[in-house]
Amino acid sequence: MKNNNRGITLIELVIAMAILGILSLMVYSFFIFGLKGFTQSKEMSEEQFEIRFAASELSEILRNVATFDLSSTPVSLSAGEWGIYVDTHQIILEDSSGNQRALGRDYVHSLEFSVIEGDNLMLGFTLESTRGYTLTTEVLMNNYGDYVFGNHTYAGALTGDYLVFTKP
Repeated sequence: MKNNNRGITLIELVIAMAILGILSLMVYSFFIFGLKGFTQSKEMSEEQFEIRFAASELSEILRNVATFDLSSTPVSLSAGEWGIYVDTHQIILEDSSGNQRALGRDYVHSLEFSVIEGDNLMLGFTLESTRGYTLTTEVLMNNYGDYVFGNHTYAGALTGDYLVFTKP
């Protein structure tokens, strides 16, 4: 009598399931790794966009200020003055009445201003994001009233975290 069973044994089935399980785990790990990389890349790209957008808004505001002063500590605003500073990861634009507007979203870790003197007065600022992305730019002060070509008359602080300014 010829015994010709064409089935598989229990051992063969267990080995096949183990190999399939290991391959499935490897594919799943690869998928999760790729998904995490994509998510981190997307978040970093969004944060960089928000920092660039905030820098663009700041540049537009600062380009045409009439006067400004820098401080490393919070300052009380007088009538007609505006202030720019960072509070809880947002750049805040505040008027003398206490009205506030956030520039961009909550990705800003720090903001530092610096005066750059030369033939023209420039105000530089450096934005650092919560993930360490840094953007530095310089803005030509078109309407700064006390700065005359060749006669450098800016006498305020040269760096600071708080900017107080007036509009023309």
